[in-house]
Amino acid sequence: MLDFDELTIRDQVADSSVIFQRGRTLYEDGAYMCMEALPEEGRYEYQVDGNYGDYSTVVVVGDNGLDCSCDCPYPGPGCKHVVAVALDVLDRVQDWQDKSSTQEPEKLSDYLTPEEIREKAMEDRRNRARKEEFKLIRGDMIKGDHLLETEQGRQYRVTLHDPANGLGHCSCPDFNTNQLGTCKHLLALKEQLLRKKDLEQGREELFPFVDVYWDSAQGLPRLFCERPPGEIQEIAPVLEKYFDQEGIFRFENLGRMLDFMDAVRERKQVRIR
Repeated sequence: MLDFDELTIRDQVADSSVIFQRGRTLYEDGAYMCMEALPEEGRYEYQVDGNYGDYSTVVVVGDNGLDCSCDCPYPGPGCKHVVAVALDVLDRVQDWQDKSSTQEPEKLSDYLTPEEIREKAMEDRRNRARKEEFKLIRGDMIKGDHLLETEQGRQYRVTLHDPANGLGHCSCPDFNTNQLGTCKHLLALKEQLLRKKDLEQGREELFPFVDVYWDSAQGLPRLFCERPPGEIQEIAPVLEKYFDQEGIFRFENLGRMLDFMDAVRERKQVRIR
């Protein structure tokens, strides 16, 4: 397998030094998700959060070089998405080649505090939420599910728990990995697409179901529920067994989620994402 480094990506993958820097910024922000990693074959497939939607980016590490592809509209082979993914693949290849090593690659965290990194990542998503165009397909209530469609026609389910503060979750890969508790779709829905009277309506509503979703900040499932106690009294003991008062899953062993799913399988008012 090819022995490559960051200079290889800069000089042989990126179309220009500007593209390399943009790709490195995307890599540092972590706005991507590895969908498939086959280190023995050298093949890595990602979804990357782009300016006009999410893109499928593939990097194959072979003996003769890096074979990269991306379905974004950039007219060249070495776009910023390919650069970001190649940098993350470099991390993965180094870890795979020496699993016993605890030496981490140089990252943005070497220069910025965790608070500064978080704010940088948040500002990036706020900017994208403002600049990109989304079509809103409203749900029946303000609290609950909505669909946001990108200019490329990709749809993401955005679930609002607290519309006024933009709290909830999203089906996009960025929400499930960025550890921020938000994404550009949640931010856009609150800031651009919901009207003042929508937010006022949301304050009067109760969230329509028991919602269990992935909290990337905690690295655990999380529970959100506003249903009246009398409505969920039959399943309340199950919820309390598996989730604490803040809604965080009580067990480090995620296999216990299978037990929870079995316990609520027939309960239509419980939805697991």
